[in-house]
Amino acid sequence: MFAVVTIRLKALTWDGAVAASVLGLTVVFLSGPEWLAPLFAFFGSSVLLGKAFRRRSERASDTKQGKPRDAAQVLCNGLPYAALVIWSAFTHRDVGMYLLITMAVATSDTWSSEVGTALRGRTLNIIGFKPVAPGRSGGVSVAGSATGIAGALCIAMLVLVLPGATATPLKDIAMIAVFGFSGMLVDSVLGSLFQARYSMADSAIGDRGEQFVGGLRWMTNDLVNLLSNGITTAGAVWLLV
Repeated sequence: MFAVVTIRLKALTWDGAVAASVLGLTVVFLSGPEWLAPLFAFFGSSVLLGKAFRRRSERASDTKQGKPRDAAQVLCNGLPYAALVIWSAFTHRDVGMYLLITMAVATSDTWSSEVGTALRGRTLNIIGFKPVAPGRSGGVSVAGSATGIAGALCIAMLVLVLPGATATPLKDIAMIAVFGFSGMLVDSVLGSLFQARYSMADSAIGDRGEQFVGGLRWMTNDLVNLLSNGITTAGAVWLLV
């Protein structure tokens, strides 16, 4: 039912719906249905923001922005979550905090990208702080960053309702939000340094175009998302274990 509805709503492609369904079933069977909440919070809020700002997002470095999410996007945002669930099933460790952190990273990055691109405020490259076009990979803006913090906090607040909450919920909320926003910054750094950039027909720079001008040819926006999320989540596990 989830696959059919999301395809009909043009939120996911057919392969994206299959990938999301497999991810969801893995979470249900290994961690319990309650841990679908962070996934739905990320996915639902991202889809709503995308639809709300679609008409204002005229240019973005990611050519998939504003389109139904495919399997690559689903997996690159969800693989760290799935890996933690599987790790917990085999080791019986409590990974609730890390699950929220990985979704906080994904939500912070997606919210900041959607809003920052749509509002088109002054955008600076996180490396060197030179002005770049809104939506350009590696670019940061006040509006995008503020929205990224809000996205991380949105996921962090789930610590109040999900099982396994500690006696220090405010501390946990702050910690999750900090890691989530940090992951967004890591994404910007990786995007600025390594994401493939191409010169487009109108002289703009995007992730596809007529001439390769920088970055690594194989480093797509999806892969940047996966690496930034994985690095941040791994760092959280190492620091908080």
